[in-house]
Amino acid sequence: MSSFNSTEIAALEKKILDCKRNPKLVPHGYPVSTVSDLLETVREQKNLKKKYQRLAQMRGQVIMEIFSITSRAVDRTTEELSE
Repeated sequence: MSSFNSTEIAALEKKILDCKRNPKLVPHGYPVSTVSDLLETVREQKNLKKKYQRLAQMRGQVIMEIFSITSRAVDRTTEELSE
């Protein structure tokens, strides 16, 4: 499944606006409102994907920080027990 890049989405938005302003430009096929709704869905999905990618990245950073803290605590405990 291929996805649209931002340039393609912008071009589609421009074409939809042009078709809404001048109904004579509407090509045969799906109604402009249907294409517009689908384009909005694509935009929403791209935003959700970015949101969850950032969330996963933050989660990874938090896990690494927790690991770092716990390993330092274990090291200290081990040092105290060996003394």
